[in-house]
Amino acid sequence: GLEMLRESSYADLTVRAVAARAKVAPATAYTYFSSKNHLIAELYLSLITKVDYFTDVNDSTAVRVEKTLRSMALMIADEPEVAAA
Repeated sequence: GLEMLRESSYADLTVRAVAARAKVAPATAYTYFSSKNHLIAELYLSLITKVDYFTDVNDSTAVRVEKTLRSMALMIADEPEVAAA
């Protein structure tokens, strides 16, 4: 899904097209992704879980939140197709 999103646009992305590219039946894809928006949400979650989080217990809560949000924003900046979706 991410590769297809990078190659085209959100408007052109379909669960059926992703299923075809993955060489699975559309019904199989719809078992995991109920809609295109669900697919995008899962892509986003997959990317977010790869973000490195550095927590210094000596930092205040506000500083830790700021660092975390900055890391997340930079991840999305590196994936403009996901951000646009």
